[in-house]
Amino acid sequence: MLIVVSNSWRLAWEGGGDSSKGAGAAAEADSLRSIYAADRKVFIEKVRLILLPGANSEDIPSGLHGVPRFRIETIDEAGLSDLLRSLTKQPEFMKNALGPLPELPPNPPAFAGASYAAAPTNSVDADETVAPPMSDVSPGQRNALAKAREYLRYTAFSRSGLLNQLASEGFSMDDAEFAVASAGAAWDEQAAKKAGQYLAHIALSREGLLNQLVSEGFSESESERALANIRADWTEQAVKKAKEYLVQGAFSQSRLSSQLVFDGFTENEATAAAADTYQ
Repeated sequence: MLIVVSNSWRLAWEGGGDSSKGAGAAAEADSLRSIYAADRKVFIEKVRLILLPGANSEDIPSGLHGVPRFRIETIDEAGLSDLLRSLTKQPEFMKNALGPLPELPPNPPAFAGASYAAAPTNSVDADETVAPPMSDVSPGQRNALAKAREYLRYTAFSRSGLLNQLASEGFSMDDAEFAVASAGAAWDEQAAKKAGQYLAHIALSREGLLNQLVSEGFSESESERALANIRADWTEQAVKKAKEYLVQGAFSQSRLSSQLVFDGFTENEATAAAADTYQ
């Protein structure tokens, strides 16, 4: 699905604006939010955000900055090539062949007998729930825990994000709380993993990545620790973002620097990136 973002569409997604207008956009946003809540991985795979001339990153709703975006300046082969490559899975550069798979030993069973103790985490926030000692585990709890671990195997979640995901799957809040507390997730590690996942796909400023992590449900402290642990080169990120913009359209060096500052990069990072890109 291609979504042409604009200020009015952002308001429809976020539930703002004039309630007497834009009923179609609001209904569309409600439907898309349901898909997003059910499976964000599928949503990100299927949706592309389109920025036409005059639109900018401010028009993208909070929480959707991880969705692939494409700035379309001209409706021709040059202007649409990146979008078409994404839609038809024709990468501009081919990846090297993967090496042999490593041999990994199996994990121990999730339960030994009827009792289960949560694995230790590397940090516990004030609002974090710790699994109570239990002599018996209900089928609902067992299945919620299995689903939580399944999610954590392929992507990173904040505590609240995982809780909401399990609730959207139909698990009761009690079963979801048990699963989140018992899954053994270290939320600092999850925040760092999520930050790495974002930077593997899109260029972000430190401020932009921090805001994105917070929008995913990580606490400010978890997000700050994640940024400290990944040791990203923000000037390098600014250069990547600058090159993305120049692929999408033409910018003067000063305008490119201003756009990078708008995206959250510091003046020094933006100036250096714009100068590097113009060399």
